[in-house]
Amino acid sequence: MKKFTFLVAALCATMMASATVFEKVTTAPADWSGQYLIVYENSATEAYVFNGQDAANGYVSASIADGKIESTELDNYVATIAPMTGGYSVKIAEKYYGGKSGSNSLEIGTTAVLNTLSMKADTVLLTSNTSVMRFNKAKDQKRFRYFKAASYAIQSGICLYKATTAVEDPVVEEISVSKALELIDALADNGVTVDNYILSGVVSELDLSTEFGNATFTLTDASGSGILIYRAYNIGNQKFTDAAQLANGDTVKVFGQLKKYVKDAVTTPELVKGYLLDRKTTGEGGGSEGGEEGGEGGETEETVVENKTIAEFIANKGGKCYLTGAVGEIKNTTFGNFYLTDASGTIFVYGCLTADGQSKQFETLGVAQGDTLTVLASVYEVYQSQDQAKDVIYVSHKKATAIRTVEIDNTVYARDGRIYAEEGARIYSLTGLDVTRMNGNLEGIYIVKNGNKVAKVAVAK
Repeated sequence: MKKFTFLVAALCATMMASATVFEKVTTAPADWSGQYLIVYENSATEAYVFNGQDAANGYVSASIADGKIESTELDNYVATIAPMTGGYSVKIAEKYYGGKSGSNSLEIGTTAVLNTLSMKADTVLLTSNTSVMRFNKAKDQKRFRYFKAASYAIQSGICLYKATTAVEDPVVEEISVSKALELIDALADNGVTVDNYILSGVVSELDLSTEFGNATFTLTDASGSGILIYRAYNIGNQKFTDAAQLANGDTVKVFGQLKKYVKDAVTTPELVKGYLLDRKTTGEGGGSEGGEEGGEGGETEETVVENKTIAEFIANKGGKCYLTGAVGEIKNTTFGNFYLTDASGTIFVYGCLTADGQSKQFETLGVAQGDTLTVLASVYEVYQSQDQAKDVIYVSHKKATAIRTVEIDNTVYARDGRIYAEEGARIYSLTGLDVTRMNGNLEGIYIVKNGNKVAKVAVAK
């Protein structure tokens, strides 16, 4: 794949030359147009400023003095209120906000939503579709939302603080994927950055849904670092309507927030709530033009896979190799879970496939305790203090030449009922049924096959 070099902006997303002053609105103006902070006054001196996120603790704290908030760090959270027929739109960082009738929610999109504004004592009623923007003070649920009529009265009122001078559009920092990974590593589990960032790189492992209008893919920059771009929209924050609007090998620039997604002790660095800013296609073949010409002159050299002892495999924390040993206790014949022992040690083998990589059940091989087996392994992990080899391939007693054309595909993963794999992959149940068309509504254990690559994956909704 061709390498690309990207310039990284040195501007900080929150750096401003001087503080912006916001004054509390105490009387209803004839025209609400302007730039504001949406605030819940936690005390006479402390403000919770809405940060635009529909999340618990979706605010940043600021100080109040003499009815004013003065800060150099709040410009990214300024709400622009602009007139539209029948009322006003509310926009923060290019996203529009509104409510849904009969619902406690925060509707966020790219299209202006009608809001009306009025005063009640010293608080502001920001109303959209009969729901009113309020602040929920409940422990672990502190958030801004539009609450329906049946429940908004028990929530706390909000205030608006208007900017006394025009606030410039925030400068979003463009960073490398490596820097993004550093920022994500510093987050708490499932934490999301307050600021948005811009990342550039090359698309791979693309899963584009025209049904939902979003795309999930891996973004890799010139350093070789990669990050998952999760359910991003197209340029202009518009939905994808055609599969041809993005392809593997394209060079893109993506805007969004960084997240440290953690589930079942597995951490996935992500960019979320994002959309493309720019796309450059690489032509048919995803950036590998001229590959056929360069491939002339003979067949691809076969990769040599070493034989290793179980102790070496454990010490190296994995690595593609053959392991040979005696079968110990078989925990599950259907899924191919058993203990394998050689003179150096014992390892638990989880999810053993047949040599052809098909979705045959392990029990059809007739393996019994005490048999000597050779398996091809690559993935190592520790599960409940137990050394484990995952997604291995059964080779039997002899190394078959054909096994060298089969590779474990470690890029396959699953989340929320959907399996993510390379384009062209097929998904099979353990009984051999092709369930690819059901992707997005899966639950259980499946085999993913793409050419000579195979993977076994557990899917939970």
